Amino acid sequence: MISHHSYEIKIFKKTTTNIAFFFCELFIKKLHHSCYNKIEDDKMIEQKKKKWPIVLVILLLIVGIGGFFGYQYFQKKEQEKEEERKRQEQEEEVVEVALTEPQQEYLMSKIALYDGMLPYSSFEAKTLPLNSALQFIDSIKDKEYVDFKRGVSVSKIKQILKVYFGPDVVFKEEQSTCTDINACFVYDEENKRFQKETVATYPVKSKNFYLEGTQNKNTKEIKIKVYQLYYLPVPEGEYVFYYFKTPEEALQNINPVIDMPALYKNTFTNVADYPNYVRTAYQNIQATLTPITYHFKYQSSQYYLESVVK
Repeated sequence: MISHHSYEIKIFKKTTTNIAFFFCELFIKKLHHSCYNKIEDDKMIEQKKKKWPIVLVILLLIVGIGGFFGYQYFQKKEQEKEEERKRQEQEEEVVEVALTEPQQEYLMSKIALYDGMLPYSSFEAKTLPLNSALQFIDSIKDKEYVDFKRGVSVSKIKQILKVYFGPDVVFKEEQSTCTDINACFVYDEENKRFQKETVATYPVKSKNFYLEGTQNKNTKEIKIKVYQLYYLPVPEGEYVFYYFKTPEEALQNINPVIDMPALYKNTFTNVADYPNYVRTAYQNIQATLTPITYHFKYQSSQYYLESVVK
């Protein structure tokens, strides 16, 4: 008969054995699981290693394509900027523009006014010859309501000159030089007036033919080139038949470059065609003429004559 004490020992041994087996089994399962996981992890790592080159290639392609299109975009932008810069430079360079027809007509009419200064050579408004200035005002006395017989004040003279030559015109208050063919003006220093001592006036007139004209868009300066022929006035209603290269030749009536009777003889019958006859004759001698350049300045809605270059 088994004692109670032996039975407990037997139960204890069995229990201890079962617990040991349980922990051994648990350890084996854990070890197996760990090994299995390690194998799986190794497989995933291996797969990832195999995938990395593909991913890298894809990334490089994306970066390359993006860089290519980005470069193309910036290149286009730079090209557009360069084209815009060149266009602006060209616009800045092309500052000379041709005169419009209304400008041509108006300036040609203004040039005709300066016949009152003949004969004149090259000059600038800042150094305007005294006699030329007084002759000019005398030639437009009806337009400006002045009378040199009674005398014209220096202040009035300066006022008129500024209208035609600009605010920078220089006028000297001194005695003028009298000549046989020009009017003689005497300066009254006490009253600061100029009076016309003789009634002589220079009889020569000019006929102007427009050649070309340009205006500077920035400075508003105008250059207008004309050919000038000179003639002696004829009674109203009659036609001028002789034109000369210089005022001096016209005054002496020698060496005409256009001789209408000799050119057209009996063919000049229709007076209505007179301007066409003159222009045709002028075109035939145009190559022998030297242009004169008038420099105007457009300021405060006015055209001022700044200089004449012959």
